[in-house]
Amino acid sequence: MAPPFNAAPAGLGEALDSTHRALLLPNGGVSPGNDPSFSWGSYAWTASTSFFALAWAGTGEPAKAGAVLDWVLSKRNGLGELPETVNGAGLPSAVAPLGWTDSLVVLTTLALQGAVRPTPPATRSSAQ
Repeated sequence: MAPPFNAAPAGLGEALDSTHRALLLPNGGVSPGNDPSFSWGSYAWTASTSFFALAWAGTGEPAKAGAVLDWVLSKRNGLGELPETVNGAGLPSAVAPLGWTDSLVVLTTLALQGAVRPTPPATRSSAQ
């Protein structure tokens, strides 16, 4: 996992960039996977797309993070809610509001403002 959930390992920047390119759909969002035996069709998933914004915000790539965040926010429905998916025509579809995407947008916004929250340690010490 990328920052803010883990320290950035060597090569993370290129891994994020190449994975984003591989999953990017014509509507501007990303598919949640690229398993050749399963097709996600033309639907972009806002949570999957938002993870890239958060990772880029946490690795010092504010322009990339901001562009993805702008795309996600542009897909709000008439009530301002973020949908689960965006269809091939670029219109919000499926479940709304989606708490998972909402949370990622808040975390990304905080990261872009320099207000990253500390991540809990991966393991508990014996003193706890």
